[in-house]
Amino acid sequence: MTNNNRQLIVNRGFSLLEMVIYVAIMALIMVVVVNTIIVMIFSQKRIENLRTIEHSAAVAMERLTRELREASSIDLGQSILGSHPGKMVINVIDENNNPQTIEFYLEGQTFVIEESNIGTSSPLIDPGARVTNLIFYSPTASSSRAVRIEMSIEAGQGQFLKSETFYNAVLLRNSN
Repeated sequence: MTNNNRQLIVNRGFSLLEMVIYVAIMALIMVVVVNTIIVMIFSQKRIENLRTIEHSAAVAMERLTRELREASSIDLGQSILGSHPGKMVINVIDENNNPQTIEFYLEGQTFVIEESNIGTSSPLIDPGARVTNLIFYSPTASSSRAVRIEMSIEAGQGQFLKSETFYNAVLLRNSN
């Protein structure tokens, strides 16, 4: 065998040291990739929970605000003010000039609305959201009625649990 042939045989494969280095580099790259994927999945879950909370709060507060602004009065006898779980019962006049009541309250941890002309309750929050605190306050002024609302909503479980508290104040426009 010539010297050139020996050199070709020796240079054909990888040495053990080269293989160990390549495997270590690939393992490091895989750890970084897997860690990035895990962080992205966790972030996605947290964002989904936050989106559920924000959407639930927007829908619930918007409907509550709209109905309160158009209410003629608050039924203080049936409403539960200043404590959790709160209940708001308002008197309204519908489009046919008929009196009706609208109730906002918790059914378990679901915020619901019940209209007297319909008779059944409808949820105002997403199925994945839970209301953990609902308090209505009714500070009185000399010539108007106002309602202050405090609502805490949570979504998710375990390390993905997110919770937010929302506040709103509404002035009843049609109150006497």
